[in-house]
Amino acid sequence: GINAEYGSKEEDFREIAVDYLRITVLVEFIDYAFVMISKFFAIVNETKPIYFLSVLMIGSHVLANYILLEPLSLGLEGIGLACILGRIIPLTAAILLLVWFVKVRGWRWECPSRRTLLGWRPMVSLGLSGAVNVFAEMVLFEVACFCSQFDGATAFSVVLI
Repeated sequence: GINAEYGSKEEDFREIAVDYLRITVLVEFIDYAFVMISKFFAIVNETKPIYFLSVLMIGSHVLANYILLEPLSLGLEGIGLACILGRIIPLTAAILLLVWFVKVRGWRWECPSRRTLLGWRPMVSLGLSGAVNVFAEMVLFEVACFCSQFDGATAFSVVLI
């Protein structure tokens, strides 16, 4: 067979693709939140938290992949869990840094004024490019899924992965 763990049946590939898709959806939400917090730090000209979070993300990915794939030997499930854990740890740190940053700067949340709403323009313009990118990726994924359904389950599973 192609894969000793799952065999070579088209149904097995479909199961792998569906599991991977579930993990990918969660990872996309985590990445989006992480990117928005990083963009906030960039807008307020604070680059040290961005560097720290980038190094933390790399380190947590390496550590999660090593632990889940080497000593625990989880295989494909380990890859998915490593993706999620490698992003949850930096996201948690990013949220804590954001809370600490706001607390140290003494910012207060007030009723939005015209000036406040206009101040969101840079954040929205930065977030808009990411939203357009995610939307385009989603549309292309749907088109690829639609086109691959004519080639059978294996082609559909390959597109999902």
